[in-house]
Amino acid sequence: MGKRKGKRRSQKWVMIVLAMMLGAACAEIAVNYVEKIPKGSNYSGSMILEFVIIGLALVIGLYLNIILHEAGHLIFGLLSGYSFSSFRIGRFMWLKTDEGIRLRKFSLAGTGGQCLMEPPEMIDGKIPYKLYNLGGPIINIGLGAIAIAIGLLCPVGPFAAALLEEFGVCGVALGLMNGIPMYLGMANNDGRNALELGKDSQALRDFYLQLMINGEQGRGVRTKDMPDEWFELPPGVSLENSMEASIAVVACGRLIDMHRFKEAEAAISKLLDSASGMIGLHRNLLICDLVYLRLVLGCTKEQADRLLDNQQLKMMKALKSSPSVQRTWYAYALLAGGDRNTAAEVKKNFDKLTYEYPYTGEVELERELIAHADEVMKAREKRAVRGIIFDMGGTLWDSSKQVAEAWNGIFDRHPELGLHITGDDMRGLMGRTLSDIGVALMPELGREKSDVIIRECCDAEQAYLIEHGGRLYDGLEETLAALQKDFRLFIVSNAQDGYFQTFLDHYDFWKYFDDTECAGRTGKSRAENFRLVCERNGIERCWSVGDTQSDRDAALEVGTTFIYAAYGFGEVDGWDIRLDAVKDLPQIMKGVE
Repeated sequence: MGKRKGKRRSQKWVMIVLAMMLGAACAEIAVNYVEKIPKGSNYSGSMILEFVIIGLALVIGLYLNIILHEAGHLIFGLLSGYSFSSFRIGRFMWLKTDEGIRLRKFSLAGTGGQCLMEPPEMIDGKIPYKLYNLGGPIINIGLGAIAIAIGLLCPVGPFAAALLEEFGVCGVALGLMNGIPMYLGMANNDGRNALELGKDSQALRDFYLQLMINGEQGRGVRTKDMPDEWFELPPGVSLENSMEASIAVVACGRLIDMHRFKEAEAAISKLLDSASGMIGLHRNLLICDLVYLRLVLGCTKEQADRLLDNQQLKMMKALKSSPSVQRTWYAYALLAGGDRNTAAEVKKNFDKLTYEYPYTGEVELERELIAHADEVMKAREKRAVRGIIFDMGGTLWDSSKQVAEAWNGIFDRHPELGLHITGDDMRGLMGRTLSDIGVALMPELGREKSDVIIRECCDAEQAYLIEHGGRLYDGLEETLAALQKDFRLFIVSNAQDGYFQTFLDHYDFWKYFDDTECAGRTGKSRAENFRLVCERNGIERCWSVGDTQSDRDAALEVGTTFIYAAYGFGEVDGWDIRLDAVKDLPQIMKGVE
C-alpha cells in the first residue's frame, strides 16, 4: 500500500509538470502571436482583444481534443472488432439501446468524455485491447503533432499558425496525460489500463466482463438479471489489479440489486479493507452504498457519520449527479435525521437528474431502494408505538434451580428454619412478590422478619446468577432479535431490583430491550409497572407475555393482550394467545395488527 501511494504521488507530479509545460507553451504561442500585431494608435486594445481570442481558441481546442480523443477510442475500437455502446462528451451521451441510439445526459466527475464499446468474443481467453485503450492518446498525439508542424512550417498566417499550434500542444499534452500509465484523480488513465491488461489474463477477462455488463446496462438490463458467472472471481484472486477489483465492486452492487442487503454490507466492508487496487471512484461509491445499507439495517446517525469523513463528503458532492448518491442522501435525511422535508427535496433532485439518465435499469433499482428506505421508516414509526412486555422466570428463562441453590446457602446459615427448597419448589413460587414468597416459606416468622431473610437470599441469588446464569428457553436470542425489528421490547418483573440485570448482563441482552421495571425498584404492582413502562416510552399498543395468573391478572387490569407462555411454570384461567414455545412468538406476532 505504501509503494502504491508513493507511485500515485510521483504520478501527480508528472501531471503537474505536464500541465505547467502546457501552460508555458500556450503562453509562448500567444506572446509570439501578439508581438506580430502591427503597432498603431490602438495597439493596447488590439493586444488585449487578441489575447482574449487566443484564450477562447485554447478552450475550444481543448474541447475539440476531448472529442477527438473519444473518437480515437471509437475508431480503433471498431477496427479491433468492438461494437458501439456509448459515446459521451461532457454531459451529452449517445447510448445504444434496444430502440436504437438515443441522446441522454450523464456526467462523471473527473472525466470530460468517455467512449464505451462491447468487445468481440474472447478466443482462448484473449481479446484485442491495446488499440481500443490507446486509440484516444494516439489520435491526440498524432493530430497534435501534425497541427504543430503545419503552424510552424507552413505559410498559414500568424493567427492561423497560433490556433494550430495551441490546438496541437493541447492534443499532445492530453495524449501524454492519458497515454503515460498513471492514476488520474479517481480512476486509471488509458495507458495504465492497457498496462494492467497486458500483465494479467484475469484482468483481461474482467475488462471484457466490465464492457459486457456496461453494454447490457445500456439496454436497461439490471445486474441481478445478468449471468451469475459474470460476477464470480476465482478463489484466492488478488484484488491489487483495478480490473479485478472492479468486478468485485459490481458484484457488491448486484447483491444490492437482489435486495440481499446484509450480504452486500458484509461484502462491501470486506472489499474496502482488502482491495488495494480499487480505484478511488469505486471506493467512494462503495462507501456511499455502505452508508445506505447500514442505515436501512438499523445503524444510528453517529455510526453513519463515521463513514462520511471530509474526503467522502467532498467526493459525494462531486458525484451529486449519481442516482446512488442521491438515494443515499435520501436515506440519510429520512433514517438518520428523521427529516422528511429534506428527504422530499432530495427526492425532487433525484427525479430531476434521472429524467434523462441513460441507464434505466439503474434508475429502477434506485427507486426501489428509496421505496425500501420509506418502508424502513414506516416500520420504525410503527415499531415506536408497539411494545411487548415480558415476564422473566418461566417466560424468558428458567433460573429456578440456580435460585434455589443460592437460597439454600442462606437457609443453611439459619438452621432454626429447617428450610431446603428444590427447583420445583421455586417454580411454584415464581410470579409472586418477594414479600409474599417470604411469608409462604416462613409463615412462623411473619412478614417483617421473613423479609430480612429474603433480602439475604436475593443478594446471594444475584451474585450466583451473574456468574452462572440460568437456562434460556430454546431459540430465545433469535426470537428477541426477530421481534426487535417490529416491536420495542420490555421486561416487567415482580422480582427484586437486580434480578433482571443479572439476566441481561450474563447474556449481554441489554441490546434487545428498550426499558425494564420491577416491583423491587418501584414498590408497585405488576399492572402499575406495566403502565409506567408504556407511558414513559410512548407505547400505544402493547402485548404481555407471561406464564402465571398474576401475569394474566395484570394484563386484564391494564387492558393489554395477554400471551400465555404455556411452557412456563404456572397455569392461568384464560388467555388471548397461547404460546407453546418462545421461538414461535415471531411467527405469531406477524399476524397481529
